[in-house]
Amino acid sequence: MTLMMEHFDRKFDYDFLMNMTKPDIYKMTFDNEKLIDVQRVWKD
Repeated sequence: MTLMMEHFDRKFDYDFLMNMTKPDIYKMTFDNEKLIDVQRVWKD
């Protein structure tokens, strides 16, 4: 998932991966192929 996110926005890098909780669910919103929003859906 993080690799796919990083493809659209470089801020979702290795540090992001190591700091996210697992499991985790994110909703990605696009305008055509442009990533416009990312929301964390998973609630602890």
